[in-house]
Amino acid sequence: MKNNYLYIIVIVGYIIFSGCGNSYRDFTNFINYKIVNQTDKNLFCEIINATRDSTETKFSFVSPNDSSDILFSNTKKVLYRDANLYYYPNVLFNIYNLNDTSIITQSLILYQNGKFIDNEWIFKNYDDKPENYTNNACAFNLYRLFIDTDKLSLFEKDYSMLGKFPEYYGN
Repeated sequence: MKNNYLYIIVIVGYIIFSGCGNSYRDFTNFINYKIVNQTDKNLFCEIINATRDSTETKFSFVSPNDSSDILFSNTKKVLYRDANLYYYPNVLFNIYNLNDTSIITQSLILYQNGKFIDNEWIFKNYDDKPENYTNNACAFNLYRLFIDTDKLSLFEKDYSMLGKFPEYYGN
């Protein structure tokens, strides 16, 4: 009978104290957007990367037939007991065609129901993961945004660009 009480005390103690050992860890998510300009136009790309914690905006000038990389990183504390914790930012692209004062705004839904969506604007390449970012404390995602002459037809005129880019237009 004493052994039964001893087992019960050990089991109850284990249950009580195992719940107190939640392990938190820093998790860093790296997102690299590679803007590939396949046109003969000068483009200016603005990327707004919004997460639950913050909103960050970065810019890049992309010359004709060239590319540019924009890197975002976010470090947060995660509870490692929750195995299904995902990090999906809300991304907004503003792409300016400086040659003819036109713009397109593209809001990207990268994931839906846990799967990547290829919406013909952006391509995720799973083969370009650097080895140093593939541990369980970091994630690295590379997205390529292709802008070709077919997509330029979707841009709309925006004469307010003359005031937004005085260095380019000489105002």
